[in-house]
Amino acid sequence: MTKITRIKCGNGNCFCAEQGDSSMLIDTAGTKYLDKILSVCKGKNIRLIVLPHGHVDHIQNAAALQRELGAPIAMHISDIGLIQNNLADTVMKVGHNNEIRGSSWKKAQKPA
Repeated sequence: MTKITRIKCGNGNCFCAEQGDSSMLIDTAGTKYLDKILSVCKGKNIRLIVLPHGHVDHIQNAAALQRELGAPIAMHISDIGLIQNNLADTVMKVGHNNEIRGSSWKKAQKPA
């Protein structure tokens, strides 16, 4: 079963989804929430950072979190153009495949 932790970031949320010994971070919020997100994610073996879309209030911490957590960043190929140069070291283009680096993620339960 997938455990989902909500990380409240002002008017928005980030989520840490844990399944077994691997986790993914969904959304990266604005810069003032970097320390809060890191405190939740440290030690959780984050293997992927998912950007649901390219709006600035959802991507500002992407590069910093990638460096700190050592995880690649993924977003839908249609939103790649919204990312400015140097935002992230690597962006994986994700289409319709839910297998990422050998881990297959199942549909998760709704967060509490």
